[in-house]
Amino acid sequence: MNSSTGNVVPVAPHRSSIAHWTLKRLVVLLLGIGSLSFVFSMWLLQGRYDAFDARSYSEEVSRVIAVIKTDEMALRSSVTDNALWTDTYNYVRGINPGFLGENFTAASIKNLRVDAVVVTGLSGQLLGSTERKLDDNLGPVSAETVSVLTRAGQPAGAGAATEAVTYLVWLGQRPALVARSPITDSDGLKAANGYLYFVKFLEQDFLARVQELTGVSFALEPYEPDTGTTTSVTKRGNQWLARTAIFDSAAQISHAGPGYLGNEQRITTALLAANALLLVGLSLAGSYFVLNRRVLKRLAVFSTLADRLRQGDKSDLRWPDAGVDEFDNLAASLNDLLLTAKNQQTELAHLANHDPLTQLPNRRLLLDRLPHALATRKRTGSEGALMFIDLDKFKELNDTHGHATGDQLLIAVAQRLNSCVRETDMVVRLGGDEFMVMIEGLGTEPMMAARRAQEIAAKILNALNQPYLLGDEKVTSTPSIGLALFNGDKVGAAEMLQRADLAMYEAKSVGRNAVRFFDPQMQAEISQRVKTENDMREGMWQQQFIPYYQCQVDDRGAIIGAELLVRWAHPTRGLVPPNEFIPIAEASGLIRPMGHLLLEAACFQLAAWARNPRTANLTLAVNVSPSQFLYPDFNDLLVAMLAHTGANPHRLKLELTENALMNNIEDVATRMHQIKALGVTLSLDDFGTGYSSLSYLRLLPLDQLKVDQSFVRNLMTDPSSVAIARTVISLARNLGLEVISEGVETEQQRECLSKLGCGRYQGYLFGRPLPLADFEQLVAGDHPAATVKAATTYPVSGAVPSF
Repeated sequence: MNSSTGNVVPVAPHRSSIAHWTLKRLVVLLLGIGSLSFVFSMWLLQGRYDAFDARSYSEEVSRVIAVIKTDEMALRSSVTDNALWTDTYNYVRGINPGFLGENFTAASIKNLRVDAVVVTGLSGQLLGSTERKLDDNLGPVSAETVSVLTRAGQPAGAGAATEAVTYLVWLGQRPALVARSPITDSDGLKAANGYLYFVKFLEQDFLARVQELTGVSFALEPYEPDTGTTTSVTKRGNQWLARTAIFDSAAQISHAGPGYLGNEQRITTALLAANALLLVGLSLAGSYFVLNRRVLKRLAVFSTLADRLRQGDKSDLRWPDAGVDEFDNLAASLNDLLLTAKNQQTELAHLANHDPLTQLPNRRLLLDRLPHALATRKRTGSEGALMFIDLDKFKELNDTHGHATGDQLLIAVAQRLNSCVRETDMVVRLGGDEFMVMIEGLGTEPMMAARRAQEIAAKILNALNQPYLLGDEKVTSTPSIGLALFNGDKVGAAEMLQRADLAMYEAKSVGRNAVRFFDPQMQAEISQRVKTENDMREGMWQQQFIPYYQCQVDDRGAIIGAELLVRWAHPTRGLVPPNEFIPIAEASGLIRPMGHLLLEAACFQLAAWARNPRTANLTLAVNVSPSQFLYPDFNDLLVAMLAHTGANPHRLKLELTENALMNNIEDVATRMHQIKALGVTLSLDDFGTGYSSLSYLRLLPLDQLKVDQSFVRNLMTDPSSVAIARTVISLARNLGLEVISEGVETEQQRECLSKLGCGRYQGYLFGRPLPLADFEQLVAGDHPAATVKAATTYPVSGAVPSF
């Protein structure tokens, strides 16, 4: 075949991987078609097989029921004959007390094919009974058995006692067929004066006799109403199960086993499979013959040339192009692509090592340069540093202002970073809102190098704190910067990145918008934080965070509601105190999904309490963190939760902190008014410990103020705490707000708060936080909550988050 340059390209032997690929796909395709045809055919046949088996099993159960019905009628006839007898009638009247022993001997009872005989008055009082025991001796029927017989066979109303009836009862695990007939004289002229009961236990000998008569293996068992119908025939795997309720659904006949046409089904399956395989084989051979001749051999030529290109042979290399068919058109396009690829190689190398948005070097280029920088430091002794820069709350800004604004911010940050460093320094975008700066040549004296690195970091911190004008929007953003020096000859690139990352994590943990140097102690602490954070993520999936409930009481000590708290049941550490995991949850952003789960649990619990008169009027308070409350879709999530769970919003109380209310007070007020319109109660938690600005109290639709436990704790020893508590309570009353005090642990504290005008309390004096079952047991009691004291040793009453 001639190329466009006139050169003849020899065709070398080739394994033709596309040929293999095509053959495999053809096999798969044709096997798939054959399999679908086979499966569809089997599906049609299986339906016929199943219909036959279902009909057969139903008929067999009907045979069993027919035999049992025959025994039932015989038992009814027998009890009728003995009840319509003057001797029996006289026995009930008290004449001939030896009637039972004379007429119902062990032999006669056995001949009657019954197991027990019971005689009662019309009102059900026992007059006499006899039962054939396992050793064929006679004995009285137990009072419990008589009670079951008479209660189950009690006449339904007037006239109900004129005919014999049969029914089935369960005496423990023993099914018993009972026939009851009213007792009268032999002529049937006198009014009935009692009832005669014949009892026949449907146990193994009876079941064996029925199985022998019908040829059907079955079980007699209590009726299971969850089958959905009194008669059902179902199939699981290759096993059939037919069930039919008998004796007014007192029991059911259960008949199980395999299908009856298994042999025929296996033969049919084998024939259909053989036919499908034959058709697939013939189709495969014909298709591959045509495809190989027209396509695959020509592809081998293209593959040979591709191998040469891959091996570096680019000397006047062109694919053969005769201008005849699609392959020639493909060859011309490939030749053009080869030329274009050579021109784009340099550009691709740049794109591979740079971020397309900011045009900064990317992680790949950093990982290529960092080992060289560390080697230079080791060789010359000149120090360097690596800065890890993460933009604080970038995700919230991105969600609020849109991704376009977020991209503009990242570009502006890149420009400011470049303006803060030398041309020899390297600014890198790792991805998302993460950047790195690699600085070399800081000098050989470590302290001076650290000082210079800190000056550069401070310069960057100041630059990134300045507002950004992005289009028509003015946006502010702050960075958290981790700084790690190149000290230590054995420190590799991966460890340097980790050190800078850990230092940045520490900067975030101290409140963000900060610079922190790496040190070994930090590494241990942050590693523990990271482990705790990972354990928390796993714990939320594994439902390790358990709701606890601490009661809230009125001035009489009556429980009026509860606060939902959370305890972390760690699989190895046991119960983890909230002050160990709540700060980490807030710093990592896990507080939002955790708060969402707790709020949803509270709504579900309120809906459950509403169905119980004892708990229907309880309120349930839930803490809402600032980041959770300020999230854009919080109100929508709350509305959806209330609708989904059916919780009464008037029983739900959201406890907010001052920190959640001081950011953008107008937006916060709008959100709170929307929540208030739902009927939800809004409570201000920890009032007096934060901003304590009276102006925002006037603007916000609050319902309740909560006196913080830090003031309650010192009421008896610190006059200033009393003054603060008095001020908070007085302020709440003047604003028309309800007030509740938390952390009440002694009766003296409660009395002091009561004198100050507080009428709602929460604390260990009334009850410690309890699991749901214990709390509901506390509510169910008739005593006031104040009688349920905490454990002897109270927990530390520090400023522990309520979550």
